[in-house]
Amino acid sequence: MNTRRCIGCGGCMDIAPGLFRLGKAHSEYIGGSIVSDEDLRDIRICAITCPSRAITVLVDAFSYCS
Repeated sequence: MNTRRCIGCGGCMDIAPGLFRLGKAHSEYIGGSIVSDEDLRDIRICAITCPSRAITVLVDAFSYCS
């Protein structure tokens, strides 16, 4: 979450209220570094729909290795 780019529109909080909250001037990510598949889907939707492109999703490639 790039707080300098965030405009605080609240879209991420509408999509994933358990993962984002409104801080003083911008949204804040409150989820952990390891998330469920459902939460990851919601975070990706947040990143795609964020008007200021403040959300970046990083996925550990090793977590998909068996």
